[in-house]
Order: sequence, then C-alpha cells, then structure tokens
Amino acid sequence: MLKVRHSLLSNGLELLYIKSPYKVTSANLLIKYGSAYEPAKFAGIAHFIEHMFFTGTKRMSRFDISNSIDSIGGRINAFTTKQEIEYYVRVPSRHFQTALNTLAECFNACEFFEKELAVERSIILSEIASIYDNPTSCALHEFESLLLAGSYGRPTIGYKETVAKIKRNNLLNIFNETHTTSNAVLCVVTSISEQKISTLAEELFIHKKSTKTKKSKKARFNKPKFKHIARDTEHLHVCFGFKMPSASSEYYVEAITFASILGSGLSARIPFELREKHGLCYDIACFYEAEPAFGYFCVYFSTSPKNFPKARKLLERIISERKIVQNDLTKAKQYLFGSKTVSWQNSTELAKDALFSHYAGFSWREFFSRLKTLELKELNSFVKDLPLEENFTLLLGPEL
Repeated sequence: MLKVRHSLLSNGLELLYIKSPYKVTSANLLIKYGSAYEPAKFAGIAHFIEHMFFTGTKRMSRFDISNSIDSIGGRINAFTTKQEIEYYVRVPSRHFQTALNTLAECFNACEFFEKELAVERSIILSEIASIYDNPTSCALHEFESLLLAGSYGRPTIGYKETVAKIKRNNLLNIFNETHTTSNAVLCVVTSISEQKISTLAEELFIHKKSTKTKKSKKARFNKPKFKHIARDTEHLHVCFGFKMPSASSEYYVEAITFASILGSGLSARIPFELREKHGLCYDIACFYEAEPAFGYFCVYFSTSPKNFPKARKLLERIISERKIVQNDLTKAKQYLFGSKTVSWQNSTELAKDALFSHYAGFSWREFFSRLKTLELKELNSFVKDLPLEENFTLLLGPEL
C-alpha cells in the first residue's frame, strides 16, 4: 500500500514524501493555479507560464537548466490543467540535489526574458495550430468546450489572439501571485531519506506568501448539446460523453469503476462492441476526465459517415444498459488495482498521483479501501442515478 508522508515546512511549502526502493528520484512541484482561474483576456497564460518556467534565471540560462538534467540522464517537463500547473524532474537518486536545485532555482527566480518569451510564444502558437490541424485533437478540444461553461470551457492552451497579446509583465504578475510556497505542494519520490529531502527543500525554496491565492471552484456544465463542425476529412471524428462526479466527490471510486467497465481496454463494453465485434472504427479511446472541480466521461472514435448511424445507435444502447453484473465489478477492480501497480513503477507517475489525490482531498489508501469493499448493489445504485441520457455529442468531419 502506498505510504505518503505529509509535512509543512518552515518556508510554507507543503511536502509529500514517498520512500522508494529504486535508485531514482522524482520531484514534482504542483502550483494551485490553472487555466480556469485566468482572466479571459489572458486565456492561456497559465500554460504560457509553464512553458517559460525552465527558460532561465539570472544565474542559469535555458541551456544551463536543461543541460544540468540532460547531462545526468534525467528528464524535465511540465503540464497545465484547468486547476494546476505541475513541473517535474526525474533523475538518478545520487543526483537528487540537482533535481531540487533546478526546480527551486526556476521557482525562486524565473526571469521571463523577452528573447525567451518570443521563442515560447512562437512554440505555443505553433502548438495551437497543430491541435486544430489534427482532427482528433481538434474534436477533443471542441468537445470539452461543448460540455464545460465559462472559464472551464476555455482551452487550457489558450487562443491565438490571447496568447499573441500576453506581455512579460502579465506573466510576471501572475507568476509572482501564484508561484509561492503557500500555494505550492512538492512531492518527492526517492530512496533518499525524508530528513535530507525536507532539509534541502527548506533551504532552497524561498518563502513567499500568496496575496491572491486562488480557491478551488466548481465547474459549471452547459446543457446537453449536439454539434457538427464541418471539415473536409475522410472520416467522421466523434466525441460522445456525459457528466460524472469530480475527483473530490465522495462517489469518485464508483465513477472510476463504472468508467473502467465502459471503456478500459479493448475488452471493455464500448471498445469491444464498436471496434472488436462490429468493426465500426479503428481509433477509439474512452476516458474519465476528473479534476477536483469537475468530471466527465468521453468516448472518442473515428468512423466513416455511412457507419456513424449504426455506431451511434450501438453506443447509445450500451450506455442505456445500466445493469452491472458481478463479473463486471470484479474485472474493473482487478484492472484498477493492476493499472496502478504498473504505473507506479514509474516514480514520476507515482508523484503525479500522490499530488492529484492530495489536491482532490483523498488518500490512495482510502481509495483502495473503498474500491475493495465496493459492492455490486452500491455500484448499480450509483449508475442508476447518473444522468446518462443528458449526453453531449460532437462531430467533426463531412456532412452526413
């Protein structure tokens, strides 16, 4: 069972520590600020800050930062969601100080140099263009906007128009407001002792208190919609989904179990029927997207326009079959236990999950205890109350 030790350091930084038997250290830094908290005129600024984080300080250039990790065989990266930015470094444990030094240097003193800003703006604009050039990526982005209202419905990456106008002082202002020790959580998975990690983290991360800490707010959903975006493609790209409990909900375990029954693996209900049994698509993905403020289930697949009516009818039939049997529940439990066992062999994924559960307000010990005791009657009661008929459908491709 996963053991996470939580402490509050003297500099105001929360520390999650996980002892690892492997000689690898992953240091993940979560900032409680994501795209849902941005002013509309600065849509994409959280993602922009993420891109700029490792681009240089007065002491270290972009090259110095990346080279410090590359030269020891490590990895450095980051991502942005609706509610958080997360930076992470993974290195051989004998270089654990380098990992923490790098994160702290950028956290304390990112300069947002104009030259680097121009480079990253160009990269982000290219990233936006590539998303909308790719039918799959475009459909998934548009589908999220179809479901979620307000700031949660805006793309995390932002828009060309807003990203093009973001200036250095805009980035610095929001960075200084949000990248503070009182608004951050550091998770370290390592073979190094907790005492060494906490002492070093206290020394390296400069105490900064947030003046405008963003509090978590629940997302709003739009009313169920059907939308068709005309695009000259050979295939029709389909997203179908419905509202589900958030990661902070007391029903998170039930939700992820039901999602597993519907779509985890090619033998799950939806992929098996649409792809394996009826051959209606090649690309298919089912996922339960959950953050502390919202949750939804989505099925993505591409199919020929002539096959879409049959695929849609089949999908709606599968969704309407609410009845779960014991074999479904047993298989889902085995899948969820097994998938975490596999993914947690990677220290970075382990750190991500530790931060995710901490931010959502549950422990993985509680999660697995609830999963183990979840009974068929309880799951069927949960599924019965889901608004499955209130679904959203987005099509991208040729007219039907």
